[in-house]
Amino acid sequence: MDVKPLELVTDEDLVQYFSNNLAGLVQDRDTKDYIAKMLAASAIIERQRALHDATPISIMMKKAVSRLRTHAAYSELLNIGDSLLWLSGFYPERISADRIDDLGFFIGYGERAYDYAVMAGNKVKDPEPPVRVPYMLANQFRAMARAIFEVRARVDIGVILMSPQAVNDVSRELFGGKRISVTKHHERVLL
Repeated sequence: MDVKPLELVTDEDLVQYFSNNLAGLVQDRDTKDYIAKMLAASAIIERQRALHDATPISIMMKKAVSRLRTHAAYSELLNIGDSLLWLSGFYPERISADRIDDLGFFIGYGERAYDYAVMAGNKVKDPEPPVRVPYMLANQFRAMARAIFEVRARVDIGVILMSPQAVNDVSRELFGGKRISVTKHHERVLL
């Protein structure tokens, strides 16, 4: 019998896991449920299209915004926002390591993607999720990315390996400049 590891854990198991770990970090229930579902879906790489597409994020957003009155635009903008939230929260050190742009750049694009999703959602009938969710994500993107980062720290037993530059970026962008604890080697973040 050839079983794939992710077949042993259902989507519901993953959603429950992330929901439990977000408890106390995200106060709004709808937003917490949405983030838990997005994180569970992110376990499947194909669901993070925006991260694996060679098209620049700015072009992806421009295409979606040009069709704001459609459900497809709403979904695409949510996917872009979700992908950037996932990346900013779960792997902010990857952004710093690549130095493509800093974490603030990705956070800004994520906020804008959710803002545009709100605009698109207001122009279509019965958007799913309700427009209130991307509105909250746009306005609390940093706090939600920080909550996801803290969930990762719980999963990694509170220790995350990072370069000194990544520690600076995460401290500045996700924790409002408050320095996060590091070991004497500046490679392990302790929350």
